Amino acid sequence: MTNQINEFTIIISQAILSKPLTNDLVKSILEKQRAIENKLPKDHSLLIINSDAIASVKHLLACILYAIKAFEQQNNLAKSLAAEIILYLSGYRQISKAFQEVGLTPETQNIAFVQITKDIMEPNSKDEESLVNFEHFLTELKIQSDSFSFDVDKLANTNEKKIMSNLGITEENISLIMTDNTNGYSRDKAIEKLAIEKSTLLNILK
Repeated sequence: MTNQINEFTIIISQAILSKPLTNDLVKSILEKQRAIENKLPKDHSLLIINSDAIASVKHLLACILYAIKAFEQQNNLAKSLAAEIILYLSGYRQISKAFQEVGLTPETQNIAFVQITKDIMEPNSKDEESLVNFEHFLTELKIQSDSFSFDVDKLANTNEKKIMSNLGITEENISLIMTDNTNGYSRDKAIEKLAIEKSTLLNILK
């Protein structure tokens, strides 16, 4: 499902790899990403990140919105929109620490690919031909995946322990929300709500 925030179009894809990455593959992915970014328009951003660090698509979109607003209000911490989004996802103010927690590592097996374009894009339009083909991206690097999903509205196999650790979410926090039965929160939804709230705190701490 193509998402639109203000004048931006966001495409989220996901790959579950057949086996974890290696140091060499992480380096190759980042080098290839940079090479592609150098050819893209200025208002076009790419993120290739550890999907296990994202509570849900809603959490990711919230962080993208926060990052866009930060640039609009000129109170961004990072120099690029992609890096600013990673700060919100991680809950850290230091970019190096944020990349350690949200970026790719040799243990990563669940990857989210996020492409952000400045122009509103109509679904199934010819404009989609200009999008980066991340499935082809992996194939060129000889990285095998058990599944690849383009333009998703739900992320598979998120790692709640990693999300809780990154954002400082406790079991007590989750229990307090789930105890309020008026909202009918499941555990996943409670973590999603808390992840969004914790990511929002980065704005307050600026």
